[in-house]
Amino acid sequence: GTASDAGSMSGTSMAAPHVTGAIALLLSAREKQSRRDPRIAQLTAAQIRAALGQTSQNFNGRSTKAVGYGVLDVRALLARFGF
Repeated sequence: GTASDAGSMSGTSMAAPHVTGAIALLLSAREKQSRRDPRIAQLTAAQIRAALGQTSQNFNGRSTKAVGYGVLDVRALLARFGF
């Protein structure tokens, strides 16, 4: 219903695919890196979860109405692992 056919969406239904996509980018970059250097270990779920909390903006461990658990910063997430 907009002139550009774009609209604003929010909530878990928008956050889940965004976070999943960020993790997919991270794992893809790590896979390429490990092909060049087989000594590089696979990332664990705990490492990824910790990095998401450390790199998200406004993350304090509690959900708020304004930003949930924080705003994902994909660039910071990738940078956390050297990408």
